[in-house]
Amino acid sequence: MHKYIDKYRDNYFLRKRLRIFLVPDVVLVLFYLLLSLSGCNSHDFGHSIGTEKISFNQRWTFHKGPLDSTQVFVGGELPLNGLIDTARWYNIMLPHDWSIFGAFSKTNARKNNGHALPTGIGWYRKTFSLPSADRYKHIFIAFDGVYRNCTVWINGHKLGDQLTGDVAFSYNLSKYLHFDDRSNILVVRVDNSQKPDAAWYTGSGINRNVWLIKKMPITIDEQQSNYDARIKMPHLNDAIPSRRMENAVAEITQDLVIDNMGMPAIKKVKDEYEQKELKAQQHLLDMRIQIKTTIYDENNFQVAQKTGSVKPTPGRQHIRWNLSVKNIKPWSPEDPYVYTWEVELRQGSHIIDRIRKPLGFRDIRFDSAKGFFLNGVPAKIKGVCMSSDWGAMGTAYNYSAMTRQLKILKDMGCNAIRTIHQPPAPEMLSLCDSMGFLVMDEVFDNWHTLSEAVKKDSNATRLYQQQLADFIKRDRYHPSVILWSLGNTGALGATPLGVKMATEMTQIIRGLDSTRAITAAMNELDPKLNKIASSGLLDVLGFNFHDELYDSLPHYYPGKAFIATGTAAALESRGVYPKHLPDSIAYLPSAGKDGLADTVGTNWAVSAYDKYAAPGGNTHERALLAIKNKDFISGCFVWTGFDFLGGNLPYPFPARSSYTGIVDLSGLHKDVYFMYQSEWASKPMLHVFPGWNWNAADTVSVWAYYSQADSVELLLNGHSLGKRSKGDGKSGDTPLHVSWRVPYKAGKLEVIAKKDGVTVLTQEVKTAGPAVRLAASVDQAFFRGIIGDLIFVTVRLTDEKGVLVTNDDREITFSIKGPATLVGLSNGYQAGSRSLKGKTLSTWKGKVVAIIEPKVSKGHIELDMQGEGMEIVRENILVGE
Repeated sequence: MHKYIDKYRDNYFLRKRLRIFLVPDVVLVLFYLLLSLSGCNSHDFGHSIGTEKISFNQRWTFHKGPLDSTQVFVGGELPLNGLIDTARWYNIMLPHDWSIFGAFSKTNARKNNGHALPTGIGWYRKTFSLPSADRYKHIFIAFDGVYRNCTVWINGHKLGDQLTGDVAFSYNLSKYLHFDDRSNILVVRVDNSQKPDAAWYTGSGINRNVWLIKKMPITIDEQQSNYDARIKMPHLNDAIPSRRMENAVAEITQDLVIDNMGMPAIKKVKDEYEQKELKAQQHLLDMRIQIKTTIYDENNFQVAQKTGSVKPTPGRQHIRWNLSVKNIKPWSPEDPYVYTWEVELRQGSHIIDRIRKPLGFRDIRFDSAKGFFLNGVPAKIKGVCMSSDWGAMGTAYNYSAMTRQLKILKDMGCNAIRTIHQPPAPEMLSLCDSMGFLVMDEVFDNWHTLSEAVKKDSNATRLYQQQLADFIKRDRYHPSVILWSLGNTGALGATPLGVKMATEMTQIIRGLDSTRAITAAMNELDPKLNKIASSGLLDVLGFNFHDELYDSLPHYYPGKAFIATGTAAALESRGVYPKHLPDSIAYLPSAGKDGLADTVGTNWAVSAYDKYAAPGGNTHERALLAIKNKDFISGCFVWTGFDFLGGNLPYPFPARSSYTGIVDLSGLHKDVYFMYQSEWASKPMLHVFPGWNWNAADTVSVWAYYSQADSVELLLNGHSLGKRSKGDGKSGDTPLHVSWRVPYKAGKLEVIAKKDGVTVLTQEVKTAGPAVRLAASVDQAFFRGIIGDLIFVTVRLTDEKGVLVTNDDREITFSIKGPATLVGLSNGYQAGSRSLKGKTLSTWKGKVVAIIEPKVSKGHIELDMQGEGMEIVRENILVGE
């Protein structure tokens, strides 16, 4: 088990004692506060004392669709609770994506680029109370993301509008709040009814976390404060790479911003006790501020510290300090060692604020000839493109769903993520810090949308530049982030407007962070057609596809570093194996009505053999070989890690999710996953396919991926069909896989991988009999005992001997008894109109995944599953065991 999972489990019993389930938000904050104060985990980042950051995700109500004004507003003010028609609202917990609960339909598909789910308008409402003592604090509401076009009100007062959907924003609520017996009422209207501006599924609603933030009059400005770390490596040129970080020293420059906001406006105080409290609070404002900065290692031991003091002044104060840490342990994907940067403010004996942020020491360099260097050692970026889409969970951020995806990629040998095409959830970057992923952090999609907005609205330039600045300030703390990406430049790369926009963006980024390289995802490799690439604005030139031109890049752009920002765009469906394969790469669509491929005989699926790609794309093997021996290319980001809803689809509806993922929408591996694992992972592996149920006259293409072996031998019912080695020149073999053409006979296929005559691994595939039962595999690895965490159950359709049956899919009906809810079903099939939020779904090629949300940290639940024409099977799940 990876250490990132162990760390959460280490604190399991503490969480249990604090009874974090089904308790008020304020009690949840007590848990986080206690955990931070205990010092049991150096990765509890954020404010721990002084500023309170309270989860505001629970006890919201939601209404889908437009509302008459009397349903929310009365005379311009919000009504009391009793005036709301509660029958039209229902209780929810954030994050929330209302679109994923809808039905897939052809009508929706025409409106929203293929994902086929409804959008529309939604209303959110939450009531809350605040104690009298909070009137001396500044109270903010902070949204990590709302998609999209939202308006926020507090107690009837409009706070503002937000057009974009993925960038965090906040409002100061203080002057509108009640600190007595009256409830405060927060309302958010979200309008995603307009034509979508994205070619992928965005979801609809408050789909990221929401926070109530209480700040003292004097506080640390988390967004404006920053540090950067420069590493001195005395052994950088050592011939032995492992020695290059020995005795390395990190020189840290800290820019701490103290924000003295003063006391909030307080109505006249008559109570004698409150008058004394007010005077005491005002007295604190004049006391000197004691500052202490401490660096802790991963075990929470102090490795550096500096102290000082300043006299408070109104507004913001910048405190610039230098610290150094000797004999550092570097951060890397193989060993993601994270220190903690902590700053504490005191006035007298009172701690008025404390902030903790991740700090990872790593030396990053991009070289025009040798590619990417990490900590002085050449390293290949082995990445995938990732959308903020968690299949049946939609775009509502969820720790378990995100961690599961990253764990699947980590096991494949992947070490990098490109966050297409919008800022990711902040928690995703924290996971990349702790799990060891390099991140190309991307802020915008195709620039066409930006340029059109700029032409129509004089404020659009200011808005997107502010969005970019907020994005950099939010993410620059994360050691996992190694590249800032301006996004897909599209056709604007060839225009003066595109160069102007890129110039403005790079100036903003370098003004906020000089420690990371800047890139963009560009489609044109020829400098005559790409003014941005030839302008010198970018540190690393990123190009999508067109791998046939890679060898020309050093000639086109001498002295520049390169990264393949989008590769492959190959198409596969899990478990689909046609009898006949094309001799070379086939494109879907090659030609067809409305730019879509013919669906006759396809069942809206694509072969799982790596033979098909989208126009302009390539197969996975050919795309990987195109960069494998090119040192000047720093690495790649495969399009895409997982299938996602929407996108540019090869088929018409009912196709509604992409085919380009290495892993399907349910989190189940396609066969090509093992090709990447054979090239990227450090452990030996072996994978053979397809399944072994065919007709008697069929001749079957059998492929095998393997690593760390000299050869692979195939046996059918114990008889050898010959040994193969990658690149041996035999028909059907390639540098990345071996294959055989095998006349079908029922029984058992077996592959044996050997090195120096010694068996390394074996694998077998058996002919399955009739489907008679269901078998379930329960995965609780990503369940921490925290509300909202998930358990994933993979259900297999099997014969009486437990062999997977892939040619007789059945509808499965699920029901749950006990303290849990079934929150999603997914089988990875890229077409169909069945909701992913129902109780029934068919298997696809013998498998379906059920997603369960427990309501307790420990307990017993029963999952009943009944396949069509089969008996009920009950899976007893001991939650938290």
